[in-house]
Amino acid sequence: MKKLTTVLSSLALAAAGAFFFASCTNPSSPAVTVGAPTNLEALSKDANTISIKWTRGANDTAAESVSVASNGTTTSTVQEPATVTSLDLTTLSTGTVYTITVTSSGGSVSIPWMTAVRTPGLRLYQFSSGQQSGLQLNGPGGHAAVVSAASANISTMDFYLEDVEHDNTDTTSSGLSFEGPQFLNDPSKGETWRNSYFQDDQLYVHGGLDSTYSATDFSTFLANPSAGHNSYDIPDVQENDRVLTVATQDGNVARIDIVPDATTGKLYSGSGTNKYITVNVSYQPIAGKPYAARPHPFQGVREPRNSVK
Repeated sequence: MKKLTTVLSSLALAAAGAFFFASCTNPSSPAVTVGAPTNLEALSKDANTISIKWTRGANDTAAESVSVASNGTTTSTVQEPATVTSLDLTTLSTGTVYTITVTSSGGSVSIPWMTAVRTPGLRLYQFSSGQQSGLQLNGPGGHAAVVSAASANISTMDFYLEDVEHDNTDTTSSGLSFEGPQFLNDPSKGETWRNSYFQDDQLYVHGGLDSTYSATDFSTFLANPSAGHNSYDIPDVQENDRVLTVATQDGNVARIDIVPDATTGKLYSGSGTNKYITVNVSYQPIAGKPYAARPHPFQGVREPRNSVK
């Protein structure tokens, strides 16, 4: 009798184990839902490179696919492991709108974007210095360049660095104002120089151009740039990079990064009538293409002047 009891007990344990195993592998058990990637943003790193970043979806622990398409045709696709949420897409062409798509098992997210020509480290001196104070966005070789605001090159100048010594109506704390050349027009002489504008929303950002990711184009701004501003007053305080989004008279969009002085932390360097600003430029050389820059609201920033002198 004792032997039978032992056998029955063993059978009962086996049955219980089988029930437990079956309950854990039941196809009707809730499956883990993988979310789609979100927050896909981009920036134009240079004439052949777009940098992107995104947020992985909920429970997404597998590799994701990043594809690049032009005119509806996929030009490249890469698989990125679960540790990757940013990527530089290289060997791209200037002037082409690319559709960039990040896909997981839970869905996908896409963004249209373009490359832009990058020019670093340009130095613009204040107008009264007699040195090069003008900025030409589409200069030799397609790169931005500095020009003399007092020379014949004025017709190709997109912006210049004004100062209180040259225009005593300026009231900026630094004595400097970054302006469109339309301020220099003299209607009595029949002058109609270029009209260049700043987008309404500007941005202080640590890291400058390489930190200004966005998912926003500038179609509205390009369609009516004069609704923006035609000058930016440089403050006399320590700041991060000041990234200005601009539109040219020809319909090109660009971002101009005013870089703080490494010693003072202010947006200008020098003293007296030899003050200057250092800028990095990201310029979209194809007119009417709005994917090289972004707007970003920033509260508490002094508004640029919006009236032509």
